[in-house]
Amino acid sequence: MGSGGMIVVDEDTCMVEFAKYFLQFATAESCGKCVPCRVGGMRLLETLTRITEGKGTKADIETIKYISQNMREASLCSLGQLTPGPVMSGIRFFEQEFIQHIEDKVCEAGQCKALVRAKCINACPAGVESPAYLALVAQGRYAEGLEIHRQRNPFALACGRVCPAFCEQRCRRGEIDDPISIRLVKRFMADQEIARPWTPERIEAPKDQKIAVVGAGPAGLTAARRLAQRVYGVTVDEKLPVAGGMMAGGIP
Repeated sequence: MGSGGMIVVDEDTCMVEFAKYFLQFATAESCGKCVPCRVGGMRLLETLTRITEGKGTKADIETIKYISQNMREASLCSLGQLTPGPVMSGIRFFEQEFIQHIEDKVCEAGQCKALVRAKCINACPAGVESPAYLALVAQGRYAEGLEIHRQRNPFALACGRVCPAFCEQRCRRGEIDDPISIRLVKRFMADQEIARPWTPERIEAPKDQKIAVVGAGPAGLTAARRLAQRVYGVTVDEKLPVAGGMMAGGIP
């Protein structure tokens, strides 16, 4: 971590939050005698706090590097000189994680509370609101639960059968006993509504523009669906005889 120590952590550790933890300790230990340590440490901590709260900017990365360099060169003792070490190590090896916090407002590890609604949602590549549809399924309101799933992922039938279920790996219930079988609940929910035709609602006024989507795989069909909801004229071109891409041709 930049100060002569090595710490082993797993993928549930957010490196931005981890660096912030070290800064909180270092700033509390500062004697305050020299300005680079006393003020620089606090500015670094404030900057990292903004990033963990989703309020950071790309300029903050350069600010961190600038303050860290000055603290290393101008602090009177080793505490101030080594305080930026964990932060700079984090940026050096995990800069993309810092950028993800800033640009995408996402904490992949699920540790920054301001950026995480629930760990299961955070783990889902599509960001599906699984707690919401799980609650609705428990009440027998399958159509409403399916509508929530379709807002982020319109292919609940296929997803309920082949999804790697990253959400289950981060399910908080698993911290007590066993995680909820979210994928199977999703499959059950979709199967209950399989006989009912679904036409996505229009959400905007009709437009004169026409758009062609090349490829009728999951991404192409999702793009076409969202464009159609905004009432563009949409044409989907697909080489295979059926739509669906790998969902139709690659899943047994």
